[in-house]
Amino acid sequence: MPMKGKNVFRKSEGKLSRSVIGIYCAAHVINSAVCTAGSCFLVDIQSVFGKIDHYFQHSTVKIE
Repeated sequence: MPMKGKNVFRKSEGKLSRSVIGIYCAAHVINSAVCTAGSCFLVDIQSVFGKIDHYFQHSTVKIE
């Protein structure tokens, strides 16, 4: 029997009339870890990915 509550997860579970697997805690943990790791880098991440993208755009052979 679904628990009553005001959150979207519980309301969805009630409307579906079955148990729903929630991953919201894991998603928050991963998001927090990525944000923390991103703030620890001493380089500009966007610049690094831009350089990698530029390298691969100009190093690949286009076959038609």
